[in-house]
Amino acid sequence: MPVVFVIGRDWTVRAGVRAELLEAGVDALGFETLEDADAAARPPDAVLVDASSADISHPALRRWAGHAAVLAVTSGVTGEAMPDFAQALRRPVRIAEIVTAVRPILRGHAA
Repeated sequence: MPVVFVIGRDWTVRAGVRAELLEAGVDALGFETLEDADAAARPPDAVLVDASSADISHPALRRWAGHAAVLAVTSGVTGEAMPDFAQALRRPVRIAEIVTAVRPILRGHAA
């Protein structure tokens, strides 16, 4: 079962994305901070991070990017600098759009 880390302070978005991915057979783990996610024992197959509530220059993101896709939801207004390893999803974005962006990344992983 593929593993996706869903990271961000907004619990409503975390819960919605996790519910949709769990329904699709993905082990979606929610974390409020990158530090919490970094302490997880399992390596992710994909990482979804809210760039407005997390430091996207965190070393864990670069480490995970060596074997996992990193998607960052950005405000599109504040002009967060995106690292070269991350794909940006600009707000406004719906939960369904986020899940649609994650699914192709997980192809090839047993669900």
